Amino acid sequence: MGEERARKIMHAMFDGNYRPRPHVVRRIEALMGSEEAQYVDIKHTPHDKSMSGQCVILTATRVIHATWSTPNDNPGNTGTALVTTWARRSLIKMEIKAGGTNADEDWSYAEDTEWPRGGILTLEYEGRQRAIELPLGQDGRTRQQFHDLVPELLTDLVA
Repeated sequence: MGEERARKIMHAMFDGNYRPRPHVVRRIEALMGSEEAQYVDIKHTPHDKSMSGQCVILTATRVIHATWSTPNDNPGNTGTALVTTWARRSLIKMEIKAGGTNADEDWSYAEDTEWPRGGILTLEYEGRQRAIELPLGQDGRTRQQFHDLVPELLTDLVA
C-alpha cells in the first residue's frame, strides 16, 4: 500500500465537503489489490457527533463496498468500518423501480449525457443479501459518470 495511491483514493472519495478518515481509505486500498478504481461513488452523512458514509468503487473485476461511522469530536475514538469486495461478474439483476426516487418526471426530462436526477439503479449480486442502489451522489458529475458506467454494468450482467 502506497501513500500516493492512498492520496488518489482519498481525493476520489472527496465529495466537495467531506473526506473519509484515513483508516477507511486504507481498508479500501487493501481490497483493491493491484487494480485501479474505474468508478467511485460516495455519500457522506453528517450527524451531530459523528460522520457516516457509504462508498462503492468498481475496478475492472471487483466491486468494493464500504460503510463507516466515525466520531467528530475525538479522532482517537474508535468508529465502525466495514469494507467488502466481490466479483463484478456476479451481477445477476439490474432494476429501475418507479417510485419516490425514480419519479416519472425525472425520467421524462433526462438528458442524454447524464443519469436522471433522482434516478436510482438497483444492482443485485449473487451471494449478497443486500442490493446496492446507485448512484449514491446526485451531483451532475456523478450522474454523468454513472450514465457512462451503465453500459459496462450491462456487460457485467451477461458475463
